[in-house]
Amino acid sequence: EIGGIPHETVTEDCHASLKMQRLGWNTAYLRIPLAAGLATERLMIHIGQRMRWARGMVQISRMDNPLFGPGLTLAQRICYFSAMYHFFFALPRVVFLTAPLAFLLLGYSVIAASPLAIIAFAGPHIVHAVATGSRVAGGVRHSFWSEIYETVLALWLIPMTIATLLDPKKGKFNVTEKGGLLPEGYFDWRAVWPSVILTAFLAAGVSAGVHGVLTNPWGSLESQAFLLNGIWATLCLVPALASVAAGRERKQVRSSARVSVALPAMLVLPDGRRIDARTRDLSLGGAGLVLAETPTIDAETPVRLELPM
Repeated sequence: EIGGIPHETVTEDCHASLKMQRLGWNTAYLRIPLAAGLATERLMIHIGQRMRWARGMVQISRMDNPLFGPGLTLAQRICYFSAMYHFFFALPRVVFLTAPLAFLLLGYSVIAASPLAIIAFAGPHIVHAVATGSRVAGGVRHSFWSEIYETVLALWLIPMTIATLLDPKKGKFNVTEKGGLLPEGYFDWRAVWPSVILTAFLAAGVSAGVHGVLTNPWGSLESQAFLLNGIWATLCLVPALASVAAGRERKQVRSSARVSVALPAMLVLPDGRRIDARTRDLSLGGAGLVLAETPTIDAETPVRLELPM
């Protein structure tokens, strides 16, 4: 009824759901794991996947905006709108990370208020926002790691989202690489070089803040401004440094992902002995076992694992 899988955008799954729901079809979310090992293994591949997702969602918002058109309930419109405009988080994120540098490095005040007034009004808001996010989503995501995650992605997503917003027909579909092996760990500078540049500017800003506090009379408006912006830049420096550290890739030697599952099993030794066991994790290429007894066998001894059908 919708003419097949949509190919106007690069997030065809979401666009297909949108088109189907406009025609009255229902969709369902199954909250059970049906697949494993389909996540990206390396940071640069993950960034590329999120850039494609961002492009596709912005394309849908431009070409088939869920806020308009027939067939959707108010709740569905809000849900789609939230999912699509989520990817614009990069712009306010980068503004927040770089705003103190306008004063510390360039001498421009971005907020027309005294430092004490900023603390009085903005401080409770920030605390409340972080506490609310932790309360609502604390079971599935951690506030601190979310800050780092968004910092890693923000500098990559800004040019993508703005370019797609201006020209939604740009970009082509590609499948994210999965299942790759990495024999040795390494540091992926290609994935974090924007974070390295941001970190360098923030470190310079913190140094300028310390210098400003020490060279201006204590308690003066200038020293307060340098102190407040210096603290702000220091707080921004923490996720920036962590986002640089995220470029460290660990080796990946398993071609199949392990899934935590407890199943009764039987370990059969070369001499025919059978030992009761239970799986701890399982994949297409191996398993972790808890044995009822520990056999005395040499390493690399071939054994057979029997699992119930």
